[in-house]
Amino acid sequence: MILLFLLLLILVFLIIEILNIKGQVKEILSSDRSNRLVTVNFPVLGIAGLSREINRLIEKERLLREELEGEKDKIKSQVTSISHDLRTPLTSILGYLELCKSEPKREYIEVIEAKAKGLEKLVETFYEISLLEDKAYDLPLDMVRPSYLIEDMAMGYFDDFKKKGIELKIDINEDREVIGNADELLRVYANLFSNMDKYSNGEAKVFHGMVEGRLKTVFSNDYSGDLEEDKLFVKFYTGEKSRRNTSSGVGLYTAKLLLEKMGHKVSANVKGNMLSIEIEYN
Repeated sequence: MILLFLLLLILVFLIIEILNIKGQVKEILSSDRSNRLVTVNFPVLGIAGLSREINRLIEKERLLREELEGEKDKIKSQVTSISHDLRTPLTSILGYLELCKSEPKREYIEVIEAKAKGLEKLVETFYEISLLEDKAYDLPLDMVRPSYLIEDMAMGYFDDFKKKGIELKIDINEDREVIGNADELLRVYANLFSNMDKYSNGEAKVFHGMVEGRLKTVFSNDYSGDLEEDKLFVKFYTGEKSRRNTSSGVGLYTAKLLLEKMGHKVSANVKGNMLSIEIEYN
């Protein structure tokens, strides 16, 4: 009788504890911002282990919820940026169309055409980014010689740099081949040369050669705006000076995607007023 009574007593405690845990779990899950975990009054007969496993699942669910909130914020920010990038040229186009209704002029038509082409290019860029973000999408790759591509690209920018009083220094001391896509690598270099052309205050340098046994290309220029080094390759990020120049903030992000598709790495370094973008070839 005593043994039966003890077993019944234990069973009652277990039922009470299980109901207690059930109530706590229900309350925790119904609260979006709760940091509570399940606690037990009688940690016996596996109840303590059960509560630990439940708490582990609660923590996992909480982390997933936080990640989801972060993704929602990121998507909201990206949609806002895309909307702004599309709205600006569309507003200009509509404005010039109104002028054409009352005062037809060829110059308005030319401005509208330029704005429309810019808008078309922006849409194409967003489409291309969606392709590059797809892990299943592969670039056609071959052996290319970066030194030749850099020299060709530099020749096209020398006059622009000279007109702006920017001293462009080119230091190429290695001509070995790497795996890549020549057209897309040219696009990456064009973006980096263009950034130096837009934002340099007078000093720009391109180095291509071996550094500690690795082939690297480094684009460096002085810069007077505010930059957050860890955000330079984030989609739609623009520094203060970039915003004044209506940059869409996708150039470096696209360059990073392209280089990674080729198996290479890219990083940024800001020291004082000098910005360096470093490409490390695989």
